[in-house]
Amino acid sequence: MQQILKRLELIKCSIALDDVDVIRIQTDRLKSLQTDSELSSILAKLDNHDYGDVIVEIDHYLSRYDGITPYVDEELQGLKLELKILEEELQDQSEVRDEFLANLYEFNIQYNLHLGEIIQKILKKKEEIQHRSVKELEKAFSSIVTEYIDSKNRYDKTKSDVDQLEKKLDSIDIFDQHHSELFSTLQDLKETLHQQEAELKKNIENAKEAKEELDNHPDYQQYIETKRDYEAFCGSYQEVIEEERFELREEEKIELKRAYKKAAKLCHPDIVSDKLKGRAHDIISQLNEAYHKRDLPKVKELLSSLQEGSGFDAASDTIDDKQLLRSKIDTLRKKIDEVKQETEEISRDETFTVLQEIDDMDAYFASIEGELQEEYLKLQQEP
Repeated sequence: MQQILKRLELIKCSIALDDVDVIRIQTDRLKSLQTDSELSSILAKLDNHDYGDVIVEIDHYLSRYDGITPYVDEELQGLKLELKILEEELQDQSEVRDEFLANLYEFNIQYNLHLGEIIQKILKKKEEIQHRSVKELEKAFSSIVTEYIDSKNRYDKTKSDVDQLEKKLDSIDIFDQHHSELFSTLQDLKETLHQQEAELKKNIENAKEAKEELDNHPDYQQYIETKRDYEAFCGSYQEVIEEERFELREEEKIELKRAYKKAAKLCHPDIVSDKLKGRAHDIISQLNEAYHKRDLPKVKELLSSLQEGSGFDAASDTIDDKQLLRSKIDTLRKKIDEVKQETEEISRDETFTVLQEIDDMDAYFASIEGELQEEYLKLQQEP
């Protein structure tokens, strides 16, 4: 009731000051509050701009509650207003950042759809060309590794023979006529095992040196980098072409963006009360996923659900503890600074800078594709 009375006082003063903007804002705010029949009549006259008649009704309405003067904690009201202003600022800053990110996301999608195939072919061709230049290096390394494997197999075989012969000797009496013969054979095998162990150690060192030499060779490093780029691009390109996305007309794209912004403001996780953050995160995740897919019906469905009562009260409307309000104010100020910094970093991103300079997206991609086709033709001509 106090909020209604204060807003009516403000409207009355604004009529005296000819401040139509304030009258309109306060009228809209009053409409969101629970009203009685008398207040509904006042709102109707304000909508019709019947300011002469409405002044009388406002005075009459205010006089009915003239004696109601409950205690008002002005510091608490000030903190709640400060928090509400910060909530609105965070929403505005987040909207700018999210739009930047959405533009980058859409640009990257279109970049892959327009140029992905030719980029994939170029990277594959570069990998093939560079692989030819390192084949001899790989062959030499493979030969050294083979020597190591062969020596390891010989050593393991002799070691197994020694172990078996030792067990056999343990089971034979030393006075047995075959004992001396087996013992002599064991000594020969141990000598062979000793030589093979030395050979194995040498081959291990050779293999390690060969691996280090191969890994540090500039041509091989370039080949590995190109191979990784090709594999990474193939993975991301495949995700893009397999992602479910809806085709929209231009007017539908505008409607999608408008509905998304409205819905995002109604469930911003950093603004809702702490106990509802989890649910707000779930809904904003669904909203972002639908937005990226350009799923207009889903975005509109989420917006409708939020508008029809499953939305979230802002912390400024639910917190009445001054200490909690101060804590929340500090948190939001830090969050606003973080979002501003993120937005600034995005604006300095090379891709974002390029995006800002593009007037015709189709013409831009056509130009880039032409350049990439020329590059691919040159690569095909290399020996």
